Amino acid sequence: MSDELPPRVKSILESEAIWVEPSLGLEEQIQTLASGGGYARPSNRLRRWLPVTVSLAILLVGAAVTFGRPDWQVELTGSAQVPGASALVSGWNADGGTRLRFDINGLPAPPPGSYYEIWLTSADGYHVSGGSFTGNGVLTTMVAVRRGDFPRIWITLEPIDEDSSPSPETVFDTEV
Repeated sequence: MSDELPPRVKSILESEAIWVEPSLGLEEQIQTLASGGGYARPSNRLRRWLPVTVSLAILLVGAAVTFGRPDWQVELTGSAQVPGASALVSGWNADGGTRLRFDINGLPAPPPGSYYEIWLTSADGYHVSGGSFTGNGVLTTMVAVRRGDFPRIWITLEPIDEDSSPSPETVFDTEV
């Protein structure tokens, strides 16, 4: 299967208009339009297609977020603890930090009383948590630091306890 997107889809996803934050009242405006409130009642034909049109618009925005070209990507292989596991980390530089998408495969479920945690670490050793999870699949998170300032991305197996620092049980790491 080709990773290449059709030219029409690429041009839509590269448009700046698709990445602009929606106005604060957009959801309310869509609900008002969908319910016909304050406007002349649309024809039966138009009423039938309005939910489909709104759904397609939401799907297109979701696809743009999911399939937009990342600013960088890193492939991770599992540590000795999880040798068959792999992850592809895609990142987007954002005004408020870094948006991360993890495609994780082959990672066993964490033992009872534990979970996996994402970390970003600066060159001088400061750690920032990128969130926690319990299994394979696609995980998207936002971290309030720039990847350029926190280049190390790693995932640990954490016990559920009061210690907020990273455990030494590393399952993925950009520093091998």
